[in-house]
Amino acid sequence: ISTADKDGKFSIPVDGLKAGDKVSVTATDAAGNKSGATDATVAPAAPVVNPVKAGDTAVTGTAEAGSTVEVTLPDGTKATATADKDGNFSVPVSGLEEGQTVSVTAKDASNNTSAPTTATVAKADDTKAPDAPSVNPVKAGDKAVTGTAEAGSTVEVTLPDGTKATATADKD
Repeated sequence: ISTADKDGKFSIPVDGLKAGDKVSVTATDAAGNKSGATDATVAPAAPVVNPVKAGDTAVTGTAEAGSTVEVTLPDGTKATATADKDGNFSVPVSGLEEGQTVSVTAKDASNNTSAPTTATVAKADDTKAPDAPSVNPVKAGDKAVTGTAEAGSTVEVTLPDGTKATATADKD
């Protein structure tokens, strides 16, 4: 039992509630008058969303088994899929760009919607090898081998005796 504060707000500690459980709440005033009951169903937990990367074709993760998972895309459109018996979901998407955000909710069979989980789209995996470096002419007595390569890449020079020297290509 709890008493509502001056603004009518209350908080009653409870234990062991699971998604789909139903609770019934009543209020009794100081004169002993009891309200009708308000019933509530416990909403599913917020989905767990796997990392999302630019160019991904699906948003994946886990949610309550059988729930409808809804992804709200950066442009406000929505895409949905159903979590399987193990709670895994894969919602097809396209056109995601680094830095954008998506919001993911789960809705159970009783139409209770979870709190949203927000994910920020990360940089896509770099799976393409850089182009071969362009090497400036090397002359006898040079103290450096110079040229251009993909910015940020590690450049390795193998010398005649088999030793290697490395440097990182700058942003230019």
